[in-house]
Amino acid sequence: MKYSLIAACLLVAGSSFAQDKMNYEHYNRITEIPGTDYVYATAEHMGKRSSGADFLMFINTRTGETRKVDFPNGSEIHEIKQLKYDSIGLHKLMVLGKTVDLNDKGGISYGDPRQVIIVSVDGKEKTVITEDGYYVKHWYISPSHGTITVLGYYDSNSNGRLDKSDKSETIVYDLKKMKLLSKT
Repeated sequence: MKYSLIAACLLVAGSSFAQDKMNYEHYNRITEIPGTDYVYATAEHMGKRSSGADFLMFINTRTGETRKVDFPNGSEIHEIKQLKYDSIGLHKLMVLGKTVDLNDKGGISYGDPRQVIIVSVDGKEKTVITEDGYYVKHWYISPSHGTITVLGYYDSNSNGRLDKSDKSETIVYDLKKMKLLSKT
């Protein structure tokens, strides 16, 4: 009886350790942010019970300080673009990706909207500038004004496609003041 109890305790401890080994963070690449002390690494949670959510890890190469910028479970980061315009004092990162399961199909999929997210170069500030139901089609950064113009639409019938009944909308956002200028 005593040996059975010891064996059961070892089995429970060993299986919980094995489960823990299956959950980890995987870094994909590291990228310098020119003009700063920072680099960022794209990463994702991996493992049996993991959500697969992407995140960004910002690392100060001078001090070693790190900061993680999380995104919701199942998010996908598609593109990261540095917005560095010294003449107007703008230095941020633009992240394009899918962060919302709009069609409630159990995870981010092809039919979910791509969003525009602005992150400070140190990872301390993150602002989603497009609403959850807004599908980004095109965008333009004005280097002389520090604004982003986003063209897209709202999927009125929730079918994941652009139809003639869907409402198109143009968003102009001031990236220096982090403020919406207009929606038309």
